[in-house]
Amino acid sequence: MRNINECLQPLLDTERLAQLARYIHDAMRTNPGKTDTVSTLAALYPRYDRYLPDIFNAIKALDYSSLKAQVYKRRRSQYKSLKTCFKNNRQFEVSQSWSQFQIVNRSKDSVALRELLLSIDSAIEQGELLKSCKATTVSLYTMGNGQRVIIKRYNPKSTLHSLKRSLILSRARVCWQGALHLAAMGIATPENLAMLEKRQGKWIHYSYVVTEHSEGKTLGSYCSEENNCTIRGNVYRELEDIFVTFPQVLIAHGDFKSTNFIVENSRVLMIDLDSMKTHRSHCIFRGTYLRDIDRFERNWGNAPEAERLFRPLINDIRRLLNREIILG
Repeated sequence: MRNINECLQPLLDTERLAQLARYIHDAMRTNPGKTDTVSTLAALYPRYDRYLPDIFNAIKALDYSSLKAQVYKRRRSQYKSLKTCFKNNRQFEVSQSWSQFQIVNRSKDSVALRELLLSIDSAIEQGELLKSCKATTVSLYTMGNGQRVIIKRYNPKSTLHSLKRSLILSRARVCWQGALHLAAMGIATPENLAMLEKRQGKWIHYSYVVTEHSEGKTLGSYCSEENNCTIRGNVYRELEDIFVTFPQVLIAHGDFKSTNFIVENSRVLMIDLDSMKTHRSHCIFRGTYLRDIDRFERNWGNAPEAERLFRPLINDIRRLLNREIILG
């Protein structure tokens, strides 16, 4: 299934439609049961759901509207399994003591990463400071093995705020889980390397997340450097895919600033995931996601060419949400 998702990604709409139709036709012929069909559709990235009504109307095998709710439920159950990202397993090494909670991505583990985690505050100071405010500190650091990484520290705004965050997921945990959610949804993001919480029992003082560093440009910089702000078709398509994906799974990013979209080799990566939230209510999600879209629109207040470029996309998503045709 990973192969079909990757094969579809660079294709144009008409090519995607044809490729998906062939894939679904073959899958239904091999496994004709309704349950097998739901499994096949749920394994597709949500970005491709918009093509499915036309495909099912053409093959006249099953009514897609009767499958849509089941596909949504199957995906939600799959995403619930991501909660194991805070437990020791084959993918992540988890260690816990009175004073800290730590997760390391086993596939990215190294001596240099362990050394960084032992003196993470010193690493932040030694690195290139990208952001420093009361809530967060972000640093670009070069580890001993030469790998450049992003270290993000979430600072307690006050003792009361620290206690409150200790009762729910720390922002580092939200960010860590959010990256795994995006990967499952087919949205690119810098890969998690490690997460750390400095604690006193259950009381979290500071939390940290370490990710790979992307060498790409922010979407705002990318647009301003393109002639007449006509970004390449595959970048625009990536943005379109991202915008239609979130409503399919009722997950909101929480901050569509242009600096949170990174363009790297014609791919669009999303960063700053600590405000991501999963919703149960379609109505509440709709309001939250419309605020995300409004935030994206405000990026281009002083960039009229970019505003004209993204206007059709913004309007399409608003219409889609207002007509409630995504998950209705």
